[in-house]
Order: sequence, then C-alpha cells, then structure tokens
Amino acid sequence: MHHEAPRFRAVDRVAACYRDAGPLFAAYISAKLRIDPIHAAALDLVPPHGHVIDLGCGSGQLALLLASSAPGRAVTGLDASWARIARGRRAAQLAGAGAQVRYLVSDVRTAPLPSCQAALMVDLLHSLLPAEQDALLRRATRSLEPGGVLLVRDVDRSMRPRWRVAAVALEEMLAGMLGWATGGGGLWFRRASELAAVLSAEGLKTEVRPMWGRTPYANVLIVARR
Repeated sequence: MHHEAPRFRAVDRVAACYRDAGPLFAAYISAKLRIDPIHAAALDLVPPHGHVIDLGCGSGQLALLLASSAPGRAVTGLDASWARIARGRRAAQLAGAGAQVRYLVSDVRTAPLPSCQAALMVDLLHSLLPAEQDALLRRATRSLEPGGVLLVRDVDRSMRPRWRVAAVALEEMLAGMLGWATGGGGLWFRRASELAAVLSAEGLKTEVRPMWGRTPYANVLIVARR
C-alpha cells in the first residue's frame, strides 16, 4: 500500500480545506473523498496534463483533488448552485490552488463547453430529463480533444438488487434537503447500456465499470475515449 500514500495525503489535504464549511458538511466531504471510489478512479483515468471540465461539480472536492494532484492539469468546475460554487472557491483558496482550478455558476444544459482532455459527469445525469442527458453527452463528446476521455458515473437502473437503486434515491433526497446536492427536481435513472450507446454513436470507445466500492449504491462508471 506504499504507493497509495501520496493519494491518501492528497485526499487529506483537500478534505482539510472544507473544515470551515461547518462540522457536518466537512464530515460529509471527508467521507466522500475517502469512501467514494470515483475519486481514486478519476485520479487514475484523467490525464495529468491539459484542461479538465467537471460538469455538475457540486462543492468542488473532486475538481480540487484533480487540480492539486497534478500541476499540469487546469480544472474548470461548473454547477448551478451559488452556494456550492462558493464552497468550492473557498476550498481552492485555502488550498492555494486558485491558478489551477476555477468554479463557475453555470447551467450545464446550456453552458459553452471548451475543448478539453477530460470531461466528468459524476452523479449528474439522473437530475436531467433523458433528452437533456443525451444532448449533454453529445456536447461533451464533441468538446473532447484527440485522446481525450469522458467519465460518466451514475446509477445503472437495471442493477439488481433493486434496493441499491433505492439507496441512491434516498441519499439524493437527504442531500437535497440539506442543500448539499441539487435535489427536488426529480430523478431519471437509466440503464448504463443506453448511455453508453449514445457515446458509441458519437464514435467513442466505451466500457462500463462497477463504481460503488464500499457504498450500497447502484453506481457504475462509463469510461469513453476518443
């Protein structure tokens, strides 16, 4: 596990930057960084150089982790919530990563997407209508530079047992009530194969990986490469 030490240190540094957001929220972010396997997966899969776009970045912990872990990355996080963007900006300021990461208040359905080496959609698509999901996937694929990668982590509606899907819905409801996630706008879970098919039709090579780790959720990761 010696090779994991730098990653653990990076996670600890990022988690510390959210301590002034209140003890409950800081504990939530710390747990997400340590337990949610998307953070380790993104560190492995996102190129160490180039522009990265985190669509629906929330409070920005993944964007900040990516930016602070590789000096060659420039990361832009987009989210519709002023409160979440403010938390991300404050954390980036405390981390001294202002030159590498920026957070913008944006509606991902209409925001311009600049060319990038990597684009991420983590727990985002199910908050959009199916037609909006497809449109965003197509726009994101067209923003990828040659050799770029798109990472889509979301619920696979076809997963069994069904309680795994219900667990995500419950977590989304609670996080929305606390103002930590979008919440309140409905949930549109789809089969991973449907989402992968949209990306394949755009010419990307796709694979679907399990991405629930030690959590009870029905999450998978679609890795799509240009």
